Amino acid sequence: MIIDQAEPRARALAAEALRSHQPVVIPTETVYGLAVNPTTPAGLDHIVALKQRPIEQALAVLVANADAALDLAVMRASVATIVVSVWPGPLTVVADRVPGVDLYLGGDPTSIGVRCPDNDWVRAVVDEVGPVAATSANRSGEPPVTTAAEAEQLFGPDILVIDGGTIVGEASTVVDVRTDPPSLLRAGPIAVHW
Repeated sequence: MIIDQAEPRARALAAEALRSHQPVVIPTETVYGLAVNPTTPAGLDHIVALKQRPIEQALAVLVANADAALDLAVMRASVATIVVSVWPGPLTVVADRVPGVDLYLGGDPTSIGVRCPDNDWVRAVVDEVGPVAATSANRSGEPPVTTAAEAEQLFGPDILVIDGGTIVGEASTVVDVRTDPPSLLRAGPIAVHW
């Protein structure tokens, strides 16, 4: 089901689906994302099945703001200062998980990738429901979809797809801040100098 992002009910429908542990395709400033609630294994299972993706590939977590990221990820003060200066934006930070953070993301259970997207609509949904696990909306190894119609064609009409128009962006920059200095894992639209 495709719902235009501008429709008043779009945010409520997305929040309801995420709370119900259903996947939602969301527009971000980089690419369309496939988002799930990471508080139970159901969300991760949806991603693995829909994307045909190995469970060993960890999902990133979208947060509404830097404070929410620091509740999940351990960052040195100098790193946090730089991250805050570029967020919201296309930067995913891989860090150690804060002890006690129990989210189903696949991959290494001691680490977490966090990102604060530069999309007011997405941040509002995430602020309402809490951290959301997300990955690009595509089959594993294929390019991300660029329209809501492509997402619905790929994932089927039972998945809620929020239409944010045509999105032809570059996946976020990914930096591992567990090392000193931080290391670049994937080049993207943002260059960060540590």
